[in-house]
Amino acid sequence: MYVALFLSPWVLMYALSTMFMNHRSFFEKDFYDDAGSSMVVEREFTYEGSFPRGTDADAVSEILLQNLGLSGSHGTRGTLEDTITINRHALTVPRQVTYEAATGRVVVRRREYRTNEFLERFHRRRGYGGSTLLNDIWAVSVDIFIVAMLVWAGTGLWMWWEMSVTRKVGALCLLGSALVFTFFLVTI
Repeated sequence: MYVALFLSPWVLMYALSTMFMNHRSFFEKDFYDDAGSSMVVEREFTYEGSFPRGTDADAVSEILLQNLGLSGSHGTRGTLEDTITINRHALTVPRQVTYEAATGRVVVRRREYRTNEFLERFHRRRGYGGSTLLNDIWAVSVDIFIVAMLVWAGTGLWMWWEMSVTRKVGALCLLGSALVFTFFLVTI
């Protein structure tokens, strides 16, 4: 019971985020009147520093993000010979930093806040080895949630099997569930 109480925020978050993901068109078009949040220019300037020719894009992104005070989890694409685009991952305010090497122009854009997108980012957040201890703590809490759900499912099956009165109805439910799951697995 206490583990269930502790994990209730995770259950609520996964339930709400899945609802938003499953009904995306309602929340994007009907609720927000368009098909997705936009990126708003937060700042724009010319970067005064320089990078040696052939510098790796990941090294450039690390330096730029550190200079902007935006260090953290991110993805990088592009090359120093052209344009480097950095997507700075964040739950509340994700940003995109574009660096044009030829001109030194840097544009920082932030994504406008939307509840559905926030919950979706929360739902998809994953993995160890992030740039902060909080990322790893989040990953541990998700692992605890996963173990709790597996224990819950396993103990449910065990309790069903131990209660001989419920075996037939339980077997029908389990078989029906397996058939529906297999149907979706094969057809979708």
